[in-house]
Amino acid sequence: APPAKAVSPISRSERQRLIRKKVQRRKIGATIIAAVVAVGAVAVFLTTRGEDQKPTLAAKPVTRTTTTSVGFKSSAIATTTGGALDVYAEPSTTSTKITQLSPLTEYKFARTVLVTEQRDGWVKAILPIRPNNTEGWIAASSVTLSTTNYEIEINLANHTLVLNDSGKPVMEFSVALGTTETPTPVGRFYVTDPIDLTKKLDPIYGAYALGMSGYSEVLTSFRGGDGQLAIHGGMWEAQAGTNPSNGCIRMLNDQIVQLASIVPLGTPVVVTA
Repeated sequence: APPAKAVSPISRSERQRLIRKKVQRRKIGATIIAAVVAVGAVAVFLTTRGEDQKPTLAAKPVTRTTTTSVGFKSSAIATTTGGALDVYAEPSTTSTKITQLSPLTEYKFARTVLVTEQRDGWVKAILPIRPNNTEGWIAASSVTLSTTNYEIEINLANHTLVLNDSGKPVMEFSVALGTTETPTPVGRFYVTDPIDLTKKLDPIYGAYALGMSGYSEVLTSFRGGDGQLAIHGGMWEAQAGTNPSNGCIRMLNDQIVQLASIVPLGTPVVVTA
């Protein structure tokens, strides 16, 4: 075996330096362990507290850029303040009275009409009566005015329904329309009755129906009603782009539910050839 190496004796000062270094290492280790335990305790604390006690972070500001078309103008909507609406041929109570609209629709929604013109103390609106696109004047004091940036555009030739927001298309669907004998009429209408059928699907109207201010120009009654037009569900995939209906606009159930969740009462519906 090789001879053992001689070990030089350690001086007192060197021995004290090594002791101080060992003590320092132990202190650093203890500090790290304490920090880890503290972090773990905080994590457990946050995960065991109720949701209502968790710290709330300030919401970051959301920057939105406008997509409004140049020259776009919101549509004005008038909703009854609670009473019936007297409609006149001119903006005067002395002019011919065209009709009186009940405060509620047949489906118990507040009477809402689409405004086409406003004059001192009066609003001119499209009426939900025959013939289609009839307009009349209503005293502004009997309605509450609001606006919408939405518009539904239906093109009969393309069998498309487009939802516009501020003049920009945001959704497009392929739809089914009226037959040659019971065509979908052209004109400017609006949503009068959003009817939720999701809890019990209707065999014809499907999951939802958006009643419109217009009427069939061929049928004066249908399923106990007066031939009111609607955008509704119940369409089969194979019907898209065809003409099987009695004048209504048919969509797939999930599509009509999506559309109905967005548009308010009074939303314009423009049907073009």
